Amino acid sequence: LREIRIVNLDGTATRTVISGVSSDGGAFPHFDPTRTRITLHNGYLGFGAAENVIVVDTTGAARRDVSLVHGASTVFNTRLLAGGTLLFVGQVSSLIGLFRVGPNDEVTRIAALPGLESGYNNAQRYGGADISPDGARVAYLAPTASGTELRVVNVASGAVTALEPNARSPRWSTQGDRVAYLLPQGDDVLGTAFEGTIVVINADGTG
Repeated sequence: LREIRIVNLDGTATRTVISGVSSDGGAFPHFDPTRTRITLHNGYLGFGAAENVIVVDTTGAARRDVSLVHGASTVFNTRLLAGGTLLFVGQVSSLIGLFRVGPNDEVTRIAALPGLESGYNNAQRYGGADISPDGARVAYLAPTASGTELRVVNVASGAVTALEPNARSPRWSTQGDRVAYLLPQGDDVLGTAFEGTIVVINADGTG
């Protein structure tokens, strides 16, 4: 079990906001646009267990455990939008993709993510997806014969753009115009490691 902590950028005022977190896929906490709430996902040690999405304020006092009524067997990442809509990338029953959480914790898939798999390829699943701050696009990893391809899907149109043939851990910029990711080095062709060189690219694949 682990704790989620907040610390100032100068290294001061470290405090714990939530304890007892465990997830095979990593909890990956996200601030919401107001910087007053954090989303993450919590599971159990042992592959195949259901996972739970959590929203907690930065004091740790107000916490919402989202008991997903259909059961999410995999959660890659979460995002709380400016209007309060809660999204996550994962698998619910046999469906894989981007899901919206309703007021009663019911879930609706709002976009498929072609090539995304729910298996336990660690490099793909561990931080292998990120939802843009406005919820309009998802950056994610899709296994191919040569590695884990970094793709961006437009939620409204379903259009997919390939950014990098082998990548790790995509993360959107605050403005939603660029994606940072890790570029594997050496002989890590099949995507089994987590690390790499930091790269920043425009969301359309340029720059």
